[in-house]
Amino acid sequence: MNFFCYPCKFKEMKQGLTLITCRDLPEIRNKVDTFYTNKECAQFAIEEALDIRISRGQYIPRASKPHPDETCIVLSEQWEEKIIRHNNRKGLVVI
Repeated sequence: MNFFCYPCKFKEMKQGLTLITCRDLPEIRNKVDTFYTNKECAQFAIEEALDIRISRGQYIPRASKPHPDETCIVLSEQWEEKIIRHNNRKGLVVI
């Protein structure tokens, strides 16, 4: 299992918008249009949420196992390394 493959939900809304949520990162509740793909928008939202958590010195959780109605958004190896270094500095080792 990829520890940093965050499951997201995509809910179609009115006027061509999609609501993106991520239960492991509850601060993500983005409404997006169709200029970018839903996965690209989710990737941007996750990276932004992680940057904020890092800047605040907050722990970054491992990803939960996805539910059938969720799509996993895989982070790059650079992001995984960044998260592990951050959590290790905080004394919170990801196993």
